[in-house]
Amino acid sequence: GEGRGEEEEEEEAQPSVSENHENATRPTPLAERTFVEQLRTFEYFFIAAVSSIHVLRSNFYLGTVGAMLENLGDAEHMYTTTKAVGYIIPCGFAVIPFIGATVEKFGLVGAVQVVNILGIIYNCLNLIPSLPVQVIGACVYTTYRAYVFSIIATFNAKVFGLHTMGRIQGVMFLLAGIANLSMNPIVAYTQTSLNGNFSWPIVFQLVAVVPLLVLAEVQRARFRSAPNGST
Repeated sequence: GEGRGEEEEEEEAQPSVSENHENATRPTPLAERTFVEQLRTFEYFFIAAVSSIHVLRSNFYLGTVGAMLENLGDAEHMYTTTKAVGYIIPCGFAVIPFIGATVEKFGLVGAVQVVNILGIIYNCLNLIPSLPVQVIGACVYTTYRAYVFSIIATFNAKVFGLHTMGRIQGVMFLLAGIANLSMNPIVAYTQTSLNGNFSWPIVFQLVAVVPLLVLAEVQRARFRSAPNGST
């Protein structure tokens, strides 16, 4: 009787065949995968695409806003708008409290879509040949730029985990840096062949956001369908 009772307790303690099979087939949470495995996921492709396109767009604005304002006649106004924009851009810290609230309210993918929308808005404002409008555009851009880098870091921390975040972000910004190599030829072509008219490069930037809007919704669907913590 006593020996049989011990055998029954051992059988109850051992996982069943179905439980073993379920554990074997359950996807490993993304944050627990190796660095190389994380690089091969759709999630990494998605956020790397977001980073490459938006960092290029952000740097393009910083590198060309002075020329754009001069083309609009800011020199005749003693570069008043250029000075105002120069004061506005460093004030991105003012929107930091809103970034966390955005992630809490809309989720990671929703926050990325906010970045996409802000990028579209400031580009559209850039296409309006008005110096006062460009001051508004600079305010939107400053908000956009703060969101870009904060949301990318938040996504990497929450999705890939703190253990590999540094390497994940390092490779990501390496790719973004390679994408940024295209900026100088674009600016040179604009200045020489388009007579300093930045409208076409801005339109191209608008078009570049469209794939990100689609990829974000694909990522949203993946998050919803995946088991908790895995993709």
